[in-house]
Amino acid sequence: EQKSTRVHVGLQKLEKGAQDVAAMKITLAQEEEKLQQADLTTTQMLKKLQRSSLEAKKEADAVSKIKEKCEIDANRIAGEKLLAEKDLAKAQPFVEEAERAVNSIKPNDLNELKKLQKPSDIIKLIFDVVGLLKMQKLNPVEPTQVILGIGKEKRTFTFLKDSYKLMQHGLLSDARFLQSIFSFSKYDKDLINDETIELMQPYLEIYEYNALVARNASKAAEGLCTWSRAMNSYHEASKIVKPKLEALRIAQGRLDAAQRELDKAENKLRGCTEILNDLQNDFEAQMQKKQKIANGATAIRKKMEQATTLIDGLSGERARWTDDSSKFDIAKQCLVGDVALASAFISYCGGFNQEFRAIIMQQKLTPDLNAREIPTTNNLHLIDFLVNLAQRGDWALEGLPTDPLSLQNGILVTRSSRYPLLIDPQGQALNWIKNHGAHQLPTFGTTALSSQRLRDQLEYCMAEGKALIITGIQQSLDPMLDPVLEKNIIIKGKSKFIKILDKLCEMNDSFTMYLITRLPNPIFSPEDQAKTTVVDFTVTRRGLEEQLLARVIRHESKALEEQLQTVMEQVAKNTRSLLQLDEELLERLSANQGNLLDDDALINVLSATKTMALDVQKKLITADETRTSIREKRETYRPAATRGALLYFAIVDMTSVSHMYQTSLAQFQNLFDKSMDSAEKTAMPSKRVAFLIEQMTYVVCRNICRGLYERDRLSFKLLLLLSILISAERLTPNDVALLLKGGAALDATNAVNIKPVPWLSDMTWLHVLALSNEHKVFRQLPEELARHEAEWRAWFAHNEPETKPIPIYEAQLATGDTGAFSRLLLVRALREDRTLLCVNDFIIATSVLEYQGQKLPVLGPRYVENNTDTIETVYSSTTAKLPVIFLLSAGADTTDAIETFARKKKRQVTCVSMGEGQEPIALNAISYGAENGSWVVIQNAHLGLEFMETLEELLLPDTPQKQNSNGCSSEDGPPILTSGLPLCEPEFRLFLTTEPHPKFPIGLLQLSLKVTVEPPSGLRAGILRSFSVIVDQDRLDRIETSQWRSLVYALCFLHSIVQERRKFGPLGFCVPYEFNDGDLNACLTFLERHLLNGALSWPTLQYMVSEVQYGGKITDSFDRKVFKNYCELWLSAETCKPGFKFSPGTTLQRIRDDFAYDLPTGEAFEEFISHVSTFPSVDSPEIFGLHPNADLAYRGQEVNYLLGTLIEMQPKHTSSSPKASHSPPVTTNTTSNRRTSEAKRKIPPRPPRTREDIVAERCAEALGALPSVTYIEDEYVRNLDLNLPVNIFLVQEIQRFQAVIDLVRAHLDLILHASRGEVVITQDLNEAMNRLFDARVPQNWLRSPSGDEISWLAPTLGIWLAGLRKRDDQLRPWLANSRQRPKTYWLPGFFNPAGFLTAVQQEVTRARADDRWALDSVALDVQVSEFDRIEQVKAPPAEGVYIYGLSLDGAHWDSKHATLKESEPKALFCAMPLLFVTAISSKAPKQSGGAMKGQPTNSASSLFYDCPVYRYKLRTDRYYIFSVPLATIQQPARHWTLRGVAMLCFTT
Repeated sequence: EQKSTRVHVGLQKLEKGAQDVAAMKITLAQEEEKLQQADLTTTQMLKKLQRSSLEAKKEADAVSKIKEKCEIDANRIAGEKLLAEKDLAKAQPFVEEAERAVNSIKPNDLNELKKLQKPSDIIKLIFDVVGLLKMQKLNPVEPTQVILGIGKEKRTFTFLKDSYKLMQHGLLSDARFLQSIFSFSKYDKDLINDETIELMQPYLEIYEYNALVARNASKAAEGLCTWSRAMNSYHEASKIVKPKLEALRIAQGRLDAAQRELDKAENKLRGCTEILNDLQNDFEAQMQKKQKIANGATAIRKKMEQATTLIDGLSGERARWTDDSSKFDIAKQCLVGDVALASAFISYCGGFNQEFRAIIMQQKLTPDLNAREIPTTNNLHLIDFLVNLAQRGDWALEGLPTDPLSLQNGILVTRSSRYPLLIDPQGQALNWIKNHGAHQLPTFGTTALSSQRLRDQLEYCMAEGKALIITGIQQSLDPMLDPVLEKNIIIKGKSKFIKILDKLCEMNDSFTMYLITRLPNPIFSPEDQAKTTVVDFTVTRRGLEEQLLARVIRHESKALEEQLQTVMEQVAKNTRSLLQLDEELLERLSANQGNLLDDDALINVLSATKTMALDVQKKLITADETRTSIREKRETYRPAATRGALLYFAIVDMTSVSHMYQTSLAQFQNLFDKSMDSAEKTAMPSKRVAFLIEQMTYVVCRNICRGLYERDRLSFKLLLLLSILISAERLTPNDVALLLKGGAALDATNAVNIKPVPWLSDMTWLHVLALSNEHKVFRQLPEELARHEAEWRAWFAHNEPETKPIPIYEAQLATGDTGAFSRLLLVRALREDRTLLCVNDFIIATSVLEYQGQKLPVLGPRYVENNTDTIETVYSSTTAKLPVIFLLSAGADTTDAIETFARKKKRQVTCVSMGEGQEPIALNAISYGAENGSWVVIQNAHLGLEFMETLEELLLPDTPQKQNSNGCSSEDGPPILTSGLPLCEPEFRLFLTTEPHPKFPIGLLQLSLKVTVEPPSGLRAGILRSFSVIVDQDRLDRIETSQWRSLVYALCFLHSIVQERRKFGPLGFCVPYEFNDGDLNACLTFLERHLLNGALSWPTLQYMVSEVQYGGKITDSFDRKVFKNYCELWLSAETCKPGFKFSPGTTLQRIRDDFAYDLPTGEAFEEFISHVSTFPSVDSPEIFGLHPNADLAYRGQEVNYLLGTLIEMQPKHTSSSPKASHSPPVTTNTTSNRRTSEAKRKIPPRPPRTREDIVAERCAEALGALPSVTYIEDEYVRNLDLNLPVNIFLVQEIQRFQAVIDLVRAHLDLILHASRGEVVITQDLNEAMNRLFDARVPQNWLRSPSGDEISWLAPTLGIWLAGLRKRDDQLRPWLANSRQRPKTYWLPGFFNPAGFLTAVQQEVTRARADDRWALDSVALDVQVSEFDRIEQVKAPPAEGVYIYGLSLDGAHWDSKHATLKESEPKALFCAMPLLFVTAISSKAPKQSGGAMKGQPTNSASSLFYDCPVYRYKLRTDRYYIFSVPLATIQQPARHWTLRGVAMLCFTT
């Protein structure tokens, strides 16, 4: 409104000015006529004046001669006077010094002096000198000892006895003593004579007679001492001046006489000049009249010219202001809506990223305002609306990135009325705030939420109007801050107060507070969010790229970056000046009350302002041209900055894998700088950029991978590579989604029915369908599989298919930048177990990428090399202030290695294991080490998390404050806790070992160098470790028998076997036990004592090892069987016989180099080591007793982990631009449920969809999969005979099934409401939406909050929905024909399959009531039927049931011979024929009978293998159902036990 008024008034002034200029032209013509008449009259009067002037001139000449002589004398006397005054001025400073000294003495100082009983000698001497100057009576001369000086400089010497007593009763007793001293300085100082000065000299010549010594005694003594010396100095200076002053007075008298003569002559001249003056006055009056007319005309002309120039000069502003004026009405109409939008933005949008802010503002709030008929500006740019260019420039200079998100954050921080709560994981907000509010920061800088002095610091900042920055915010705020956050202000008089913890604290209006958290994704309560303005300051890729580009330019061309910085400063300054000048023009125009042309000062100011504005505009144009030129040169290095940003955000994404992978932006920038220093130099910028990218990528990857566990390193490299390819627009987010999810979203029920080749698994076929739908290269893949089945099957069956040409597509994949990626997609779809190897090939193949005409390095062969970090290499990267955190895993510790290396470096090591009460010990050890340069190892740091937070503060640099006696800073702050280590010795090192912990302090992780420590993998590494840590030559020599040495080796071999078997997952052990060196050591100790006490008992040894030492940890009975079989095979009498081998006699696949795992024959320790060193680098699964297919299962687990990890790291939103996110975003790969002829047509590209669109689509698919007809209990119970146990079981199953349907339907409806913004999205809802987005099953569909299973586990949403349909298809016909028992039952489709088997037992028992069977005396009898398919069963059995749906894991069922046999190559699972299940009385056992887990079976004979049946691949007691005896003809039961053979209901 104010600007609108000013513009309107300014325009009116300019219009009025133009009209006044036209009127001036007429007035100017009239004034010029008057000027001509006045000029004629003036000429006549001038002639008369000239005649009178000649007469007066004669008299003036005579007077001038007399006057000249007087002036010469006056000048000479004035010179002499000046010299005398200069000499006098030299003495004047002494007078002033004396006056200052007297003025410095206060009455209190004198009173204090008078009260002194024993004044110091310096005071007495000073008063002697004062007495001399004042002509006071003194004591007779008499020697005495005096003490003068300060501190250690005091000395005693002989001097005149003082007269202080006389002075005390004389001078000091005078109440006007100070006035008399001042009067002496002003009036009596010239009365000082040489005699007085001579008497003063002995005093003045004493060295200690000075102000410093006097001040030490008394403030009054200091002033009198200075005054006495000043009087002495004044007397000496004035002795020179007095004779000169006397001579000056005489000369002045002569000059006065001459002046009287001159006065007489001038009186005569005056009479002559009076006549001339009269004529002159008349002439001047006429001249004034003429001049007045001329001045008027000139003024009019000048004013007209100025006004014309001003109005013409302001023509640009006039046009702009006119345009603005026309827009003001529109702006006024939209102002309410625009302010509402801006207010809503500041109030609600701070916690969102840029994309969601745009959605809220453009798609939510703006349409809502328009719907309410509140006008708003079209495409309102909030940044321009809320902050001007000058302010943006200032923010940029203060360190705020210039990307839109950062500018919005700056607005939120500075404009919000609530105190900001900043999400700042990279520390950029903290740096900007420190610069932005530097003038307002307290001396202690920032504080932490955990600081013990937080209340004092808060109180101080509130009272003084300071800015309080609180860091270390976690998930909640301190309740103490609530009154401040809520601004519960109490007004008393003119003061404001806030009550904090029952204390009223003064509140200054200038006080502000910033709350900062380093958590990347904190979850604050709604209450905390309502009290603050949450602002997400997480660095954006664009912002980081600009920062890194500036960093590169500073390194490569420092002058260029400095020039840009200077230009930016100039632009900011000139922009601010231009805005101010424009504002001043409007303000001055509108402030003028009269006619614009009558205000000359205003016209001059306006002209000057306009001139300055034009000059500033020219400077801005020049600066903009310079900035454009500089930026063009800087763009050459942008690829390096882009790569740096991609690297950093790949590192950030790894924090979602493990909390321990935290890396600060400062750490990354340090690596970034190091890589630039070490990169190869060249004069060509393009080559230099390539060298920078290559070195930077490798250095960062190498250092980051050092802190990642082995299984996560490949995830990081693949994530980085995909990010690079997406940034280079070689891949799309859909491509990445296809790689990660495959066919997870497809409906398995219908898709599997059209599978053209039987040798593909159902999940593989889903991947094939997804690949053909989503990837243009493989559009015809399903048809090609059917058309060229033989070629594809040969490729599929090959052990290393990724190394072989791909049928049909090899030529297409051999060319182009994305051929390696397409190959990876195909391998991932068809041979998922080879995905990791293909990923490595993908990394190797993608070494160079051509982008924008330039070849840039990507990754390459050296990124797949195994790099081992030793203590020596880690030490070279450390400093005294850089701690090392070793991230441990089970069975690994680095303490011994640190101590060994410390001994080599001749450093003392102190180890402290954290636990209760260890914090003081650890702190003392660190302090001692920092002072003395020793090393400190903090073990088990995860057990002392509070101390870790203290350690973080200890390692942060800080400047201690000097505190006063009250404990407060001597400057302006409250007391603070000083932190930081003392000056560390350069040799000091701090090592920490810890297990991963989600609450480990982020700051300490970001301060430290992280290194992962993992136990060696493989049999060779495991046995070598046992022989290096537990077994040595001394242990081998303890018993002088070959049996002892053989068994020591056998136990070490067994220990390594059971350790490595864990990697095969459930196929290896049902439960992954943490066997460690202690177990092996205990076994060796027992064996040693057992042999020393007598002959070896093999059953005893086997029992102690399998049931006690290791068996004490084993909780699963089948795992116990596995371990017992190992002991029976390798800890027996056969073990010590010549030719014994641990490897099986015959193998299905050739072990590398036909290596035989036999016993070493030597006695020396080195011989054992040498033997183990010959082991193959890759262990065959058969050495563990497993089938070679187990390696496929192991690789499949690793692939699932890799893909699952990458899915978790993906952002849960989509974007139309591949550059919109810092890491490859994922979009869904929704496909149709059935393949039709449309699949052959080219599918047009779909528009980008949001996360909510995809989730809504998945919800709709899931709702469509739910049964349309509800199971109503009252209806179906009426039709069932509940006396039958199986019918009771059916009711229970339907109840649970309907509960799942109701739960899923309600949850899907809730998710749909949440995706539309109709309900609040809770953390659970958000997690469910994320899982649906990833085509996974929401967790609350699977388990209850207590962990109980609600439905059934499935890896993908499509498989889960297929299972739901199949369950409905089984239950609904069964219910409809309840009078007729189903012919077969799909056992995996039951919630409680064990309950179903129990119901069968009950029915059989009731049917045998005549035989007096009792339920507690019957057992399951399970037999493998001759039926392979359910269609072969024509009628249900008379007794018992047929069940199907089970798969055999670890073996194959030979239906022809009805026996177990080895698995088919590449076939992990074998579908079992239908099983006939009935009950058998324990009193009449059959050859084959079932048993519950852990119970004895009737299949104890080696002809049968007691095969456990589980619901899922996770083989735990929770999922165990029952056991089935399977015939084994070719191998003993022990063979299948070691194979880990089991039946599974679900294989995915």
